[in-house]
Amino acid sequence: MVLIVAMSPAALWPGQQSRRGGHLLLAGAVLLGLGWAGYGVVRLAGDADRQGTVGIRIVQPNIGQSDKWDPQQREQHFATLMEMTGRRTGPQQLGSLGADIVFWPESAFPFLIAQRPDALAAIGSALPLGSTLVAGAIRSEMRGDE
Repeated sequence: MVLIVAMSPAALWPGQQSRRGGHLLLAGAVLLGLGWAGYGVVRLAGDADRQGTVGIRIVQPNIGQSDKWDPQQREQHFATLMEMTGRRTGPQQLGSLGADIVFWPESAFPFLIAQRPDALAAIGSALPLGSTLVAGAIRSEMRGDE
């Protein structure tokens, strides 16, 4: 449907098809687009679960790639992520308290999170009950006896 609607103006290009066929194609595409939009409006209006709001917090610490994996800066990077997660940025901003979902960057953890239960506990205490942290993390898998 997207392709039909997006390509339909090309049917009016001079010399491509008969004018009548181009106009019919364009009219059909417009009707298809309007029907599609109308369906979306009706569907969203009838969806009671979508009436509430969702608080989203996006954390971007702006840590340079060359500094990201420096072992001497690990704790500082994690502390920065934690501080930015809970930071209030204005009178109406509640930091992580107003967030249902908190997003951290890809491979945000500068260590193996499974080996740091203290970090998991800190994250759990920083987020309100029922909220979710979405973050990328590196992982390690055991091979044989290693």
